[in-house]
Amino acid sequence: PQYVQVDPFELGKMLAALDGGADFVTPWRHPRIDPYLNRVQSALFNWVMRRIIHGKFHDLNCYFRAFKRQVLEELTIYGDMYRFLPVIAYRQGFQVVEVQVRHLQEWGGAGFFGVAVYLRRLLDILGMVFLAKFTLKPLRFFGTLGGALSLLGGGLLTYLVALRVMYPLTEGLYQKPLFLISLILV
Repeated sequence: PQYVQVDPFELGKMLAALDGGADFVTPWRHPRIDPYLNRVQSALFNWVMRRIIHGKFHDLNCYFRAFKRQVLEELTIYGDMYRFLPVIAYRQGFQVVEVQVRHLQEWGGAGFFGVAVYLRRLLDILGMVFLAKFTLKPLRFFGTLGGALSLLGGGLLTYLVALRVMYPLTEGLYQKPLFLISLILV
């Protein structure tokens, strides 16, 4: 059976939004008629995404979308990032509009997934954080990460040198695995 969540007649609203100047139209199933647990997990996911992207999207979990051909030609999509198409389009300057649509009772599939799905979604969210915050300035991410690792390595080197000065060893520092790790970190 088909997995229908949105009343197909709502496509008219979405196409009207495209005719009104939008480049990408994403639905907001409102009011939701899912089981309670599904509504909670969806609300949590969308709340986290709104905080990350500083956007206004209420329902990134619905894939009943309408968009202009130009949007897909200009977007780079990989992995499971199709879930974040409205976010990616919004971040690239396209006019993204959210339209309230009538939510139908789901009659084709289950909405609650196992732990592995949530772990993959967490990785997708981390990927989206990177894309949302560091796409234009990747050195802020890599510089911060590199600086933190260098500080950690420098601290370990200082500790090892202090040990060597206070407690002379018969073996050299180069023979200690911690020395090699600290050098790699720096």
